[in-house]
Amino acid sequence: MVLLRGAVWSVGRWRSSPATGPFQPPRITKAPLMSDTTTPVASHTITLDFPIKRGATEIKEITVNRPKALQLMGLSMRDLMGTQVSAYLELLPRVTLPPLIEQEIQELEAPDVAEIVGVMRDFFMTKAEQAMFQTLIEDRLSKA
Repeated sequence: MVLLRGAVWSVGRWRSSPATGPFQPPRITKAPLMSDTTTPVASHTITLDFPIKRGATEIKEITVNRPKALQLMGLSMRDLMGTQVSAYLELLPRVTLPPLIEQEIQELEAPDVAEIVGVMRDFFMTKAEQAMFQTLIEDRLSKA
């Protein structure tokens, strides 16, 4: 039996606890760390330096979509944040259009893998990191 703010987990469901009153779901309050000046990108289209051959057709472009939580199941966020290539290659078939199969992914050339991993890493950046990089880029461009 587990007690949680007015509720007891008992026999596979939440029940009100007589000691603390009716069940109240936990309140989630989150203060923004910074203003929302960056809008997350839902997908990136990548032109491959070395097209993938699938039968008689060539795949010259792939679209990489921002992964959802379910697509990240079984993967380590630590590996993804550290740009562990094997983690990205495992994630790739779940988020690409057209969907790539394992053999096609294993045969990708290094420049294409680097481009894909770089683009996918953007999906895991916090708003603060995105703002920091945007400021850095603008600073560099103003000095050039």
